Amino acid sequence: MLMARRIVIVSSTLAVLSSCILAIKHMVYPLDWQHIFIPILPEKLIDYLCAPMPFLIGILSSSMRLMADLPMEEVVILNVDTGSFHQKPVWESQIPESYSTALKKSLKFINQHKDQYEGRQLSLSVAHTFLRFWVKLWSGYTLFLKKNDRFKFDEFVLTKTPEEQKLLQAIGRSRLCHVFYKEQETLISSEEGLSNYILVTANFDELGNMIKSIPQQLHPSHSQL
Repeated sequence: MLMARRIVIVSSTLAVLSSCILAIKHMVYPLDWQHIFIPILPEKLIDYLCAPMPFLIGILSSSMRLMADLPMEEVVILNVDTGSFHQKPVWESQIPESYSTALKKSLKFINQHKDQYEGRQLSLSVAHTFLRFWVKLWSGYTLFLKKNDRFKFDEFVLTKTPEEQKLLQAIGRSRLCHVFYKEQETLISSEEGLSNYILVTANFDELGNMIKSIPQQLHPSHSQL
């Protein structure tokens, strides 16, 4: 999502499409999707898929027949019913192998044991899996935030492994990241926000340890990222 300009999510079921696209939108937390977001696109508005700007749009499988003649370019299409891409995202190869392996292993485990989860445990486990991914990647960023100054992104990147640097360089100058940096800069520079920033600084780097125990509470044998 951080590098794909246009993303289409497809499902044959309205409820599945709605829940999946909302979950996908929040997978990048603590960042936030800044572009066009339409959970369910009506057929009469199918031309929106030709938009030149980034978007995250959901459509029902029955609407796919209308896409055949649309002049779309560089659109990633994910069918959540089959778990397959009609056009695979090019950024997958930029994810560090250790991150990708751990992420896939954790999600595979959750899928294999999904019948053992109760209530919201399944969705929480998936959310925590992606949260661990981002916490690990962004850990230490608060050391490069100073009051009345800009976030030292380039200096932060140098503290990471070569694989992590490659991913951060690819996503770090996106609009999503720029908005995140600006929010953090504003928070630390604001008198009323300073105490909140101190709390964020203290908590973010500890978040990785804090959330490690959650999947274990949901399922004791759950492997960690």
